[in-house]
Amino acid sequence: LVWTLAHAFLVIMGGYQFYDKDGPRHALDPKTVIQYVREGKITAPTAAEVADRSKGDMLSKGLAVIQTIWFVTQCIGRLFERLPLTNLEVITLAYTVITVAMYIAWWEKPLNVACVIRVPILSDRTPPDLEQTPPTFYLIIQKWLHRAFGLADDNPGVKGFSPRIRAFVDSTSGGSVKLEGLEGVPTFWTGTTGDGDVTRRPHIVSLFVAVSFAAVHYIPWSYAFSSPLEQQLWRWSTVAVTGVPVALFPCLMLARLRPKSGEAKHWQCLRECGSACGVFVIYVGSPVYICARCMLFLLSFITLRSLPIAAYRIVEWTKFIPHI
Repeated sequence: LVWTLAHAFLVIMGGYQFYDKDGPRHALDPKTVIQYVREGKITAPTAAEVADRSKGDMLSKGLAVIQTIWFVTQCIGRLFERLPLTNLEVITLAYTVITVAMYIAWWEKPLNVACVIRVPILSDRTPPDLEQTPPTFYLIIQKWLHRAFGLADDNPGVKGFSPRIRAFVDSTSGGSVKLEGLEGVPTFWTGTTGDGDVTRRPHIVSLFVAVSFAAVHYIPWSYAFSSPLEQQLWRWSTVAVTGVPVALFPCLMLARLRPKSGEAKHWQCLRECGSACGVFVIYVGSPVYICARCMLFLLSFITLRSLPIAAYRIVEWTKFIPHI
């Protein structure tokens, strides 16, 4: 049996759950699933069986992709004909960047796990504590900071980081998110990874998507708004949603430096500076980023009250498509 991305998604979505005579106890974490498969205690389903459990198929995903492509084509056609895009169309176009990235990453992901794979609790296994508190949103953000800036406790390469930096990140909560007592899994990924190269690539891709998303908002930079205040709010909000991920990129690169053996002491200061700056940008930039995103969303509707005449014109596709 060859494990695929669909199998991995099934595991992290809580596709395996411990059961006893009283019903479901808690979802299995990825490490437990891998261990049980290697020991022959559970048998992984085939890729076809995983697909059968999914509620999304190629047709439903394909239709969504076609609709997205059609909307992007409409926007490109308007730009070619020098027709203005409304701010609402611009912000929708920006969200297509996230949509495309999500579909690329989640193409093999099952839509939902309605019927889990039952794993009976072994007699020699201690029953989990059902009073486990679900992970908080702050704990999820904290774990992201750990993984992004090399502060994770399970990463042997970062034991030398400054205690002040670690204390700042761990100021309100600590520990790992455990699934014991939780019948489901957290909405946001809260697992751990040990390979620095594996964790670095997703963060770089995420920042690239965030910058691409923000760049689309520069399209109406020179548009005529109803008032100078609205124009300035749009511009400053666009700069804010661009600046936060751009500022995080060098911090991430410094924090994830992997010097050769014997050179760690020379690079430790840079790594600590990268981690400290990254944490600072997250804590200070997050509220700014959220406010800027909300402002852009609000302005996209406010500006609909006074649109130019050209905004009501449609694209004349006969200029682009050969016809008789």
